[in-house]
Amino acid sequence: MLGIQQPQILHLPAERAYSSGPDAVALCASAGITFDPWQQLALEAMLWERPGGRWSAFEVGLLLARQNGKNEVLMGRELYGLFVANEPLILHSAHEYRTADEAFRRIKAVVTNCRDMSRKVKRILESHGEEGIELLATPAWVFGAGGRMVRQSVAPRLRFLARTGGAARGFTASTTVWDEAFNLPDHVVNAQLPTMSAVPNPQLIYASSAVDQTIHPYGVVLARVRARALAGQDPALAWLEWQGDETRYRELASTGNRRLIKEFLAEPQQHVAANPAVGYRISLEHTVKELRTMSSRTFAVERLNIGDWPAIDEDETVIDMDRWAAIADPESRPTGTIALSADVSPDRKWATIASAGRRFDDRLHIKIVHHRPGTHWIVDALADLTERYEDEVCAVVIDPAGPVGALIPDLHEAGIGDKAPDGRGLLVRINARELAQACGAIYQEVQPDNDGIRHCGQDNLDDAMRDVATRTLSDAWAWSRKHSGGDITPVVGVTLAAHGMRVFGTTSGLIPWVAYA
Repeated sequence: MLGIQQPQILHLPAERAYSSGPDAVALCASAGITFDPWQQLALEAMLWERPGGRWSAFEVGLLLARQNGKNEVLMGRELYGLFVANEPLILHSAHEYRTADEAFRRIKAVVTNCRDMSRKVKRILESHGEEGIELLATPAWVFGAGGRMVRQSVAPRLRFLARTGGAARGFTASTTVWDEAFNLPDHVVNAQLPTMSAVPNPQLIYASSAVDQTIHPYGVVLARVRARALAGQDPALAWLEWQGDETRYRELASTGNRRLIKEFLAEPQQHVAANPAVGYRISLEHTVKELRTMSSRTFAVERLNIGDWPAIDEDETVIDMDRWAAIADPESRPTGTIALSADVSPDRKWATIASAGRRFDDRLHIKIVHHRPGTHWIVDALADLTERYEDEVCAVVIDPAGPVGALIPDLHEAGIGDKAPDGRGLLVRINARELAQACGAIYQEVQPDNDGIRHCGQDNLDDAMRDVATRTLSDAWAWSRKHSGGDITPVVGVTLAAHGMRVFGTTSGLIPWVAYA
C-alpha cells in the first residue's frame, strides 16, 4: 500500500495565477533531490503567485506526522527562495537549537555538493547561533516602494535560529519558516511577525505535526491558524494536513471502548491516509510496531496526526490582558526582603523559579527568576539563590500537591529545610486553602481599584497569564493546569512567591486581601 498523496484537509489561497512549484522541483532535482508526489504538491501550494508576481498565500500550513519528509519540502522552498526568487532574507526557526542546526546541516550539504549552487555562495556561517548561508550579490528584479518592480543588487541570505523571544528582532525577513510549530509561543510570534511588515512580498510558513495540548504548552498559535483553515474563508492562507479519520476517532474515543479504538488505530487505511510517505520512506510494518509500543492516544497524535487541540478563544482570559500590560514596569525592583517559589509542569518538561518583594511604593513586585526546560536544575538554583541572598529571602514556597513536591527531599538535602514556628528554615508547603487565597489575592492586586502589584513585562509570564485557566477549589478557585492553554508554571510561581511575601515578608504576619464586616 502507498500513502495517500492528497491531504485530507486542503485549503488554497483565492488568487492563483501561476505556481513556481515545478520550478522549485526542477531546481532541487539538479542538486540530486527527488520529491514524492505529495511533496511536489506542497511546494506547488506554497509557491502559487497572484497576477503581478506576489505570493498568493501570506501564510502556509503544512501538517503531517513525523518522518514523512516535511523537512525536504522546507528545504526545497528555501533553496528556491535563495537561488531563484532572490529573497533578501529567509529565517528558519525551530523550538530547539539542535532541530534548527540539523536543518542547517542538511541544506549546507546540498549546497556545497552542487556546483551550480556552491559557485553562487559568498560564505557559509557556522558559528553557534549564527548558522546561515549568504550568496554573492547579483542584479535582480525585486518589489520596491509601492509594489513596483525595480532592479537592484541583492545578496540573498538564509539564517537558522532557535526560537527565543528576541531571536529575530532587528531582522527584516521576506520569508519566515516556523518549523515544529506545535511549540510556538505568542512572544515569538510577537517578535518575528513585525519583521515582515515592511516586506512587499512576504510569506510565513508553519510546519508541524499535530498539537497535543497535554505535552505542547505553546500549541495555541497553530490552533488559531488551523481554525481559519477549517473555516475555509481566509483568501491568503494555504493549508495542507494529512490525518486519519478524525471524526470517527473522536466518536470511538467518547465511548471509552479500548478494543474498538485499538482496532481503528490498526486499520491500514488510517496509516496511509495520515502518512503520505508510506511505501516511499515509511513501511506499514514499522507503523504497526509503533502501535504495539505506544499508547493509543499517543499513536493517534504522533502517527495518525489526530491532534488534541487547545481552546483558542482569545477573548476569555482570567486576567484582562490590557490591564496586565498596563501594570508592567521593566524597571521595577524590590527593596529588602523577598520570597521565592518553585513550580513544575505536570509533564515535568518546564519549571519556574519566581520571586516577590515590596517596592519603594509598597506595591508587590513579582518576577520570573528562571524559566527552563526540565527539573534537574531547580534544587541547585534555589540553593544558590538562598545562599546568595541569605539575609533577604524570607521563604521558599511550593505546592507539595503538584509535581514540585517530589523535590522536597532534595531541597532538604541542599539545606532548604521546612520553615519552623521560630522562623528557622525557609521551605513553606502551601495547602489547598492557602493556594485558593493566593490565587484570589493576586487577582485582586491586579484590578484597577486595588493597583497593588507590578511585574517586569517578561514574555514567558505574559504568555502564561494569557493562557491560564481556573478550577473550582471547594468554595473558591485556583489556577488549573489541566484546562490552561499552555505552560502556566510562571503564573503559579509568581502567585506562590507573592503569597510568601504577604505572609512572611512582614513582621505582623498575613496582610488580608479581603475583610468581612
